[in-house]
Amino acid sequence: MVAVENSPIEPDDIDDDISTYAPPDSRFLRGCQMVSTYMSRPVNIITWLVAVVVWTAIFAFGGPNLASGNWLPKWFTSQGYNFPLNLITTVAELFIGFLVGTATAHAQDALSALLRHIQALLGQVKNLLVHVQEVLTQLQEALTKIAELDEKVEQLLEENTAITRRAEQGITENNTLTKQVQALTAEVHACVRPTPPTSTRTRKKTS
Repeated sequence: MVAVENSPIEPDDIDDDISTYAPPDSRFLRGCQMVSTYMSRPVNIITWLVAVVVWTAIFAFGGPNLASGNWLPKWFTSQGYNFPLNLITTVAELFIGFLVGTATAHAQDALSALLRHIQALLGQVKNLLVHVQEVLTQLQEALTKIAELDEKVEQLLEENTAITRRAEQGITENNTLTKQVQALTAEVHACVRPTPPTSTRTRKKTS
């Protein structure tokens, strides 16, 4: 039979721990992911949409006094109050965008690492399939040789059976010939048996 080689790829050689291929998470990255996750939730979007609609409806249907803003304190409508507030909200929005972008980039890096890991696994699986194909080919060759040996054994058994039958026929013929020889020997002995000698009285009467 053809010797089958051991597989060069063992199951332990395949690293299925995806975390080893992803960049490590820090507190900053976890915070970015939390902000990005919260900002992308439908609840957050719907909440701000409802707040804008309600605020617009209040001033749209509240009358001229409400729309004029005279009822508000002067410090609340002053530039000294609103300019820093607008600056803070604008910068906060900018930083939220930065945090979301950082989380997106981190997710993209993790996804790229995962794709590289999958590609490496596919390469190992391809090599394993090639080796399995080689093993199957060797096994097929071994089975073919075994089939040929079985045919030869069957032929030898048939020849042995024929020889045995011939030997049995020879023994039968030998037994037949032995019996015939014995019969012929008995007949020969019967033919060559000597005649018994005549007595003295018979000779005197004759004389």
